[in-house]
Amino acid sequence: MAGSQDVRTTGFAWWGVACLCMFHFVFGASLWAQTTVGIDRFRVDNIVQMEQDDKLVKIETSTIFSDGLVFDFIGDYGEIIIYRQDTSTFTLLDPIHRVQTELTMDSVDEFLERIKKRLEEKDDKFCRFIVSPQFEKSKNEEGGELLFQSKFIDYEIKTKPFEQKSFAKEFFLFSNAYSKLNIYLNPGTTTPFARLAINEDLEQLNLFPESFHTNVYPKGKWLFSKSIKIESRHSIVRRLSEKDHGRIMRALHFAQQFPKMPFGDYQKAINVKK
Repeated sequence: MAGSQDVRTTGFAWWGVACLCMFHFVFGASLWAQTTVGIDRFRVDNIVQMEQDDKLVKIETSTIFSDGLVFDFIGDYGEIIIYRQDTSTFTLLDPIHRVQTELTMDSVDEFLERIKKRLEEKDDKFCRFIVSPQFEKSKNEEGGELLFQSKFIDYEIKTKPFEQKSFAKEFFLFSNAYSKLNIYLNPGTTTPFARLAINEDLEQLNLFPESFHTNVYPKGKWLFSKSIKIESRHSIVRRLSEKDHGRIMRALHFAQQFPKMPFGDYQKAINVKK
């Protein structure tokens, strides 16, 4: 989501009094919080393209922020991820196999710490960089982009100010959490530390990333070096549509109905072809 190097993403929807009751039943949120005027609700639409060795992967996702929950989804039937901000908990739902699992941020952080220690033990400059990334920062005055450059990863980021600081806080809270989750779901992907460092700068500047152009050089940047190219575009929508509310309601219904299982069993279940 939102400019990350993620390739696994997901989504949702909600609507009406029945849904409010379901929200209360499943997640224990108060009905007063659901109906209070002025609570932030917005959506971020994302398009991510990754190119490596002439292979191109393109994914379109939407991320809905509503009353302390974040719903991330891909397509109408893809895996749905719900992030509950107050408990730092992920719920993963698979609509095709009708199963779900739950992951805490603590378990994700513990896994990431183990990965970090393994990489620190390797005698490899790229591994050392992605554990503790350092960038030269500048601004392209002509195009207005922010540039984060290094020997191994370059970012060119087009930004615009957030209209509300509360949006920025929610956006980066989820972006950071999801960047960490991605390596848990997809072992072997690049660690999130570079993205976390950039998010910190963007949040301090109150800037929304409209696009990322990323080049990753696993063997370092030199004259004929090949890179993994990642491009992502993001747009923020201030008002949720009827379709968005429907997606939220559908996701909450799944969370109430699908059997919950340990993460390992969930992974096995969703990899079985129907």
